Amino acid sequence: MLYYQTSPYLQLHNTGESLCVKNLVNDEVLQADTAGWRVLEHCTSPVKADMLVQMFDEPLFKRVTAGQFILETGLIWQAHRYRYVDIEVSTHCNWKCEYCPNRSFSQAEAYMGLQLFENIVQKLKDYGKTEYVTLNAFNEPTLDPYFFERLRILQQACIKLVLMTNGSYLDKKKADALKESNIIEVLWFNLPSVDSDVFRQMTGWHDFETVIKNIDYCIDIGLNVRFAVQGKTSNIGSDLQSIKEKYQNRVRQPIEKWETTDRAGLLDNEYNLGVNIPSPYMFGCPTALHNLCIGIGGEIMACFNDYHKEFVIGNINDGTIEEIATSPGVIRHKQKVFGVIPVEPGFICRKCIRMKSAKLLSRYMSRIRLKTQA
Repeated sequence: MLYYQTSPYLQLHNTGESLCVKNLVNDEVLQADTAGWRVLEHCTSPVKADMLVQMFDEPLFKRVTAGQFILETGLIWQAHRYRYVDIEVSTHCNWKCEYCPNRSFSQAEAYMGLQLFENIVQKLKDYGKTEYVTLNAFNEPTLDPYFFERLRILQQACIKLVLMTNGSYLDKKKADALKESNIIEVLWFNLPSVDSDVFRQMTGWHDFETVIKNIDYCIDIGLNVRFAVQGKTSNIGSDLQSIKEKYQNRVRQPIEKWETTDRAGLLDNEYNLGVNIPSPYMFGCPTALHNLCIGIGGEIMACFNDYHKEFVIGNINDGTIEEIATSPGVIRHKQKVFGVIPVEPGFICRKCIRMKSAKLLSRYMSRIRLKTQA
C-alpha cells in the first residue's frame, strides 16, 4: 500500500495578484487556499493513497501527485534535479575583489585534470537533466591551461556553458573559441565599475584597459554578454548607471545590479550582512535541489559558498549522478536544509541571507511543513 505525504520542497510565493505554493523541485505552482491546498494540509503525516482518493476525488489526487506536491513517503528524500553544475576547474584567481573571499584568503594554485573533467562531463551527459555548467567556484577560468580542451569536451557532449569571468585573460583567441564552440549560453563579466580608479580599488587588478578591450571584442563578435555589477549599496547606483550608459545599447539583456552577498558570512568587511539564524532547524533552499557543486578533486560540496570545503557531502567518483543524488550524505544534507533534522552550530546555512529569506517564506507554510522524523 502506497502512502503519500506533503513535499518538504514547497515555498509560499506572492505573485503580486495572489498567493501560490511553488514546488522547488520542478517549479510547478498550486494556488493557495484551493482544494489542492487542503490536500497538502491533510498530508502532513503519511496517508494511504486510496483514502486520499476517497476524500478528495481521483482527478485532484492525480493533479497533486503529478505536480509532486505530495510524494510517496519512502521516496521523499530522493527528489532532485541538478539544473546547474559548478565545476571548480582551478583554485586560482588574479583578482582580489573586495566582495570575494579571495581578498582575505588564498588557496594553493591547482587545476583539475582532464581525465576527471571528462568523467564529470560524461556523467552529466548520461544524467541528461542539467541545463548548463560553469567552470567556476572562486577561480578565474580563463587562466586554466586546459581552457581549450575543456571547451572541446563540453562541445562533444553537447553541454551548455555559462562562463563567469573577470575578462582580464579572455583574449581574442579564447573569445573566438567560445563563439565557435556554439555551447556558450551566457558570458558573464564581473565588472563593478567603468571608472578605472574605482575598478582598481574594488578588484585589486591593475589592467583596466585590457578588461574593457576584451569585453568590447566579445560583444562585437556576438557573444551573449551580461554583467555582474557588484558593490556596496552606498555607491553601486552610480557605477551601475555608468555601465548602463556604456553598454546597455550593445547587449541583449537589461543590465542590473547583481545580488552581492557575504558568502554565507565568510566576508568580515563592510559586505558582511550579520545573518545568524539561531534555530537548529533550517527552512529550505533550492540550492540543495538544483545546484551540484564539484570541487577540483571531485568533492561534492554542500553549497557554492563553501570556500574552505568544510561541508563535503560526497564525491563525483561515488557513482552516477542519480546515485550521488540519493546517497546517504546528500540525503542527510537535504534533511538538514529542509528542516527535518537539526543542524550543528557552525552549519553554513545559519549565516546565509538566502536561508534568512526562506525563513520568512516558511513562516506562512508552517502548517503544512513535513512533520516526520528523519
